Amino acid sequence: LQAGGPEPYHYTITIKTSDVFGAGTDSMVWYEVIGDKSRSGLRVAADSKTSSNKFERNSRDVFDLFTGADLGTPKEFILYMDASGLGAAWDVDHVVVRDELLGAEAEFPASCRLDKSNTKAILKPLSESGVMIVRVKTGDLSGAGTDANVFAALQDENGWTGEAALSATVNGKSDKFERNNLDEFKISFGRRLGRVLAMRVRTDMTGAFAEWYLEYIEIVNPGSDDKAMFVVGRWLNKQTKELEMLPGKESSTIEYTVTVVTGNERGAGTNANVFCTLFGTDGSSPEVALKKSQNMDKFERGQEDVFSVILGRPIGLLQRCRIRSDDSGMSSSWLLDRIVVEDSKGSKTIFASNQWLDKQIKQVDLLPGDDAKKIFYIVKIFTGDVNGAGTNSNVFVELFGEDGSSGELALKNSLDHTDKFERGNVDTFRLQLGSSLGELMSIVVRKDNSGI
Repeated sequence: LQAGGPEPYHYTITIKTSDVFGAGTDSMVWYEVIGDKSRSGLRVAADSKTSSNKFERNSRDVFDLFTGADLGTPKEFILYMDASGLGAAWDVDHVVVRDELLGAEAEFPASCRLDKSNTKAILKPLSESGVMIVRVKTGDLSGAGTDANVFAALQDENGWTGEAALSATVNGKSDKFERNNLDEFKISFGRRLGRVLAMRVRTDMTGAFAEWYLEYIEIVNPGSDDKAMFVVGRWLNKQTKELEMLPGKESSTIEYTVTVVTGNERGAGTNANVFCTLFGTDGSSPEVALKKSQNMDKFERGQEDVFSVILGRPIGLLQRCRIRSDDSGMSSSWLLDRIVVEDSKGSKTIFASNQWLDKQIKQVDLLPGDDAKKIFYIVKIFTGDVNGAGTNSNVFVELFGEDGSSGELALKNSLDHTDKFERGNVDTFRLQLGSSLGELMSIVVRKDNSGI
């Protein structure tokens, strides 16, 4: 062929945008088709044959592709976007490459999101992309349906897949996850999958009706007909947005009752947001916001607040409880007396604290026991003996050990000097933690460049 001459091989590229809120994009898009004989080179997805406003939610955009060489069987489809425009992020459902001469089609499942942090997707054909049939049953209760976006990830013997959006149903039904619905999806998880060992489901709690009563999810591998049933029978809401579940005929979900006791001293209560993470012998929970208490005004002086924390699977014998405050609100300092965690079998674990959370200490890791375990670390700061070595800035440290981190702590009160961090000085600080970090591995020091 001569340069600039005709390109006799004609393909059409169909790009399907997902049917989830905010799925469309205004970004520039490029693609490349790689076949077993040749590759198309990078092409701009410019002129859609089906729409003047391309890549909108639930749309199918078709583009002509002419090449000078036969691509052969498409083996890979690469998508690029520049994340420009007001609506930059883009949820892609799938791509179809059709050879117009032979009439052969190759489908490339996507179920992925491209945005500023991830502007490229490499798609594999349906036979290699780990496509699974996902059947989702919403409960038959008042208000059970949801308008939120739902995402899933699977675990097999090779670990966890990436998260995929449950966007386009097999039958094209747009109003999914409605009361008593059974919705079916064909979802690509990006690689071939073996026997499914666990599943993670998450809702982003968007939309006017966000809460969702999930009855069960069934996973079917169309290549082997292997099935995995995940019985849930729980509400997903602002407090429980994510569940990690085990397969079985009975639900693997477990409910913990978390009782938070605020100290009985002046100023002990807080208006800050509080979060809890549980650690057990068989895993840990995600960080859970403690939002819905039996008390309208929670975390007040001398008060007990009770919260329900639902996990998708048991985490074994409780070994540690992490409590974090975001130090927000007018009265943010908080005296945490203790945490009591009770599982659905009535087994209770007490995590004594009796310590303040404030701007200096926003997070504590508590160990089981009736008596508060206070671990102190002595930190010595040596300021250099050169001209201008001292600082008036605020200084912070974070300690990292084999058993966790301290969180960032402010170095406020030197045991040696009222005017700390001066030239040639050694300043000693006593830091209190709720548990030992184990053998120390590293330390991060930060200053905020405030002061003269």
